[in-house]
Amino acid sequence: MTKARTLADFNTTGVLTSTSTINPANLDSTGTIPSALLAGVGGGKIVNVTREVLSTSLPATPHTSGTPEVDVITKTVNFTEGNSLIIIANAAYELEGNGATNNPKALCFIRESGTNLMNISLRNRFPDSTGYKQDVVVLTAQLSPSGTQTTIELGYEAISGRMRYFGSSDFLGGTSLTILEIAA
Repeated sequence: MTKARTLADFNTTGVLTSTSTINPANLDSTGTIPSALLAGVGGGKIVNVTREVLSTSLPATPHTSGTPEVDVITKTVNFTEGNSLIIIANAAYELEGNGATNNPKALCFIRESGTNLMNISLRNRFPDSTGYKQDVVVLTAQLSPSGTQTTIELGYEAISGRMRYFGSSDFLGGTSLTILEIAA
């Protein structure tokens, strides 16, 4: 606010109003705000967008003892050091009892190189073990990684019952991973 105050007159509450004036002496010779007054202002601009779509639905993975987690989309992302990443995952899924439970459970996740960034637990209660639900869940995460490259993973784990993600030609546009690079 201090630098802005040297450019214009603000009211007593710090608001620029229609009666505020800009001091022309603080503009440069072209009538624009000098870069010295804009130091520290900026950033937040989207500089890159990466999108990966699951093209084909996966076969449903039933829960068994020691069922591994399934990485559905793994994407290596290059970015400028110091920038942030915003990750948006659209997970179109089917969770079902698989004839084994009327209370199936699964975990959807976003990871960076194996480290959890976001988890969502899914569970349903059905009248019997043949019940299923098809739906979409959106996971988001913000990340300020070091270096210039990282790997983002979207996946799931069937905890009980059976789980799968849909591809782009199936349910509600399928499953996708969108990564926005935001300038520092």
